[in-house]
Amino acid sequence: MFKRSVIKLTILYSFLFFLLFWTFSLGLYFYLDRSFGKNYIANVKERAQNGNLGKPLRPFIEEDETLILKATEVTLENIREALLIINSILLFFIPVASFILAKQTLSPILTMLEKQNQFVSDASHELRTPLTIAASEIEVALQQKRSIPYHEKTLRTINGEIARLATLVRNLLILAQHDDTAFRTTMQELDIADPVGRAVASRRFFFKKNNISCKVKYPPESITMKGNSSLLEQLFTNLIDNAIKYSPSNTAITITIKNKNKQASVSVKDMGKGIPKEDQERIFDRFYRSNSSRWQTRGYGLGLSIAKTIAEIHNGNLTLHSAIGKGSTFTASFPLL
Repeated sequence: MFKRSVIKLTILYSFLFFLLFWTFSLGLYFYLDRSFGKNYIANVKERAQNGNLGKPLRPFIEEDETLILKATEVTLENIREALLIINSILLFFIPVASFILAKQTLSPILTMLEKQNQFVSDASHELRTPLTIAASEIEVALQQKRSIPYHEKTLRTINGEIARLATLVRNLLILAQHDDTAFRTTMQELDIADPVGRAVASRRFFFKKNNISCKVKYPPESITMKGNSSLLEQLFTNLIDNAIKYSPSNTAITITIKNKNKQASVSVKDMGKGIPKEDQERIFDRFYRSNSSRWQTRGYGLGLSIAKTIAEIHNGNLTLHSAIGKGSTFTASFPLL
């Protein structure tokens, strides 16, 4: 399909380029042909007699006109040959240039389609897992009579998988609406510390459960920006959840809010084992989880991708600084109001 599209676009570009150059060449030739006629001789005579070509010349005779006409014919012939040579070269050059241009034009589309297909494939795989678990639990429970505690356990398992599905669907919706203007129309002036504070408060149970402390360094003055409060809370919640996942017990997570280089900056630093360099370039990809962390945590690999998407919706950026054995720091930066 892609090859056929490249060929079709190459033919279209070639046709347009040929039409452009041939039209220009013919137009130029006919213009010069008309210019090097009797009007040209009359103009030369007039300018020569008026001294515009230097000192006045002797009166023109028939031989002079014949010589000028012959010179114009030779000039036109040379121009015609030059145009034919140029257009002959273009017969080979234009298709090659059109092919290269067609590939460059379609390359972003191909990349987007590949990412879309990969996204659909990954999403289907992730959706299939909890559905399979829930269906298996129900099938086993219906095979024969079970005790009430067994059914309660089955229902809890199914409820947990439904909750995971709901989270996945919500996250996929955020990613799907990345370019939706609805997000931008709901932005308003806010203090960036507010969504950070709500995100920290919502994770207190998990801090306690994992025996992890959290320290928030607030700025001396409020830092105002324009944004969607609920989306920013989701961004910081995802960063905090990621820090909790990879932080050992009895360690601390440090959140720093400051005005840095005339931008609102929020950094989330953990004391985990760090992220290998080979994984850092892909850490924000959808559904990506490093091989070294898959066996430790359970998740969809969407949290950081969603966080980066939300940062981009706010014309901001999300960066990572990490070193093995020294933890990781994710920093979200946004333009000030």
